[in-house]
Amino acid sequence: MKRRSKTGTPKVCLFCRIDLADVEAMLDAYDSGMCDITTANCVSRAVARQLCSECRIRLHRHSHTCADLEIRGQNVPISAELLEWLGTAETGSRVDPVEFVLEIPGPDVAESEALPRRVGRVRKKRGQSSASVA
Repeated sequence: MKRRSKTGTPKVCLFCRIDLADVEAMLDAYDSGMCDITTANCVSRAVARQLCSECRIRLHRHSHTCADLEIRGQNVPISAELLEWLGTAETGSRVDPVEFVLEIPGPDVAESEALPRRVGRVRKKRGQSSASVA
């Protein structure tokens, strides 16, 4: 689904999922001591995986409840609930898989072929706690 922002830039809804393997990969990268946590976190990786393998998505934290992702040179806010989930995952505490949707800047013409065609809303599975994030 495409929309236009107030500036006229097209927006695209991007569906992302983070599972336990993503959390384990993040923790392994953190433990290596050789990573940049702004890009090695599982939220940045999940978004980059949906866009393209060369994308560098950076997470900028402003406080414990406020952060955004740098995508195509623009800052896209993430929910406080997703940021709290990430903080819990980063401590090594058990977390449930999470699904979320971001409204991101639309692709350039050259990038449009690399974008996935799947677009969706947050899907809660039966019996799933409120850990799913919108």
